[in-house]
Amino acid sequence: MHKIKSLKKITQHLSLLYVEDDYDLRESSKLIFDNLFQHIEVAEDGEIGVSLYDKYYQSNGNYFDIIISDICMPNMDGIELSKKILERNKNQKIIILSAHDDKEYLIELLNNGVTAFMQKPLLHEQIISVFYDVCSELAQEKELFRFTNLGSEVVWDSKNKILSKSEFKVILTDDEKNLLSLFTGEMDKEFTTLEIFEHLYGDNKKEFSQDKIKTIVEHLQEKIPKEIIVNNSGLSYKLEL
Repeated sequence: MHKIKSLKKITQHLSLLYVEDDYDLRESSKLIFDNLFQHIEVAEDGEIGVSLYDKYYQSNGNYFDIIISDICMPNMDGIELSKKILERNKNQKIIILSAHDDKEYLIELLNNGVTAFMQKPLLHEQIISVFYDVCSELAQEKELFRFTNLGSEVVWDSKNKILSKSEFKVILTDDEKNLLSLFTGEMDKEFTTLEIFEHLYGDNKKEFSQDKIKTIVEHLQEKIPKEIIVNNSGLSYKLEL
């Protein structure tokens, strides 16, 4: 559930072009996409998809954030669609829908610059997982969520790992910076003390210490509004704004 919340936080600002010739799949998938994206347009083949892509740019001065396209379609398939779109915008995020018998095309698509793949039949968990990865990368590129307002004029800059209060920089230890990055990266997710420890020290082979995590959390609470870090009996923590 936390991943869906985090995903919606990103996708509510993004636009999507969905290209699929199968009417039933197009309509059922659109119901899911409608709950995620700010703006969606659909096309039944690649030719129409490219036309909508160009019209959107002409009307808005920017391209769709994400393209989802089937491979096999009439008039223009997903391979040709990807080529034409990437000629216009080499940084375009494109997710290709593929069936088992489409595997021969995947290497070509990867070489052309396609971002990710989803295999049919589409499962809800698969959609959320792929979207989360692609949209998180896109959000970082667009810096959609570089700044997080923690309340009381306290702001976290995730790109530079800087905490400021009333525009003055607050000194943080490396552990505190990494912990705050973890919390703000997946808002409302409850992290166990072990997950936090592994995030901070996973590569250092340190011995797990619940007390150490508690101490770091307490020190961080002294520098941000204390009540936004929710403590579950000292066994897990989450940031709740």
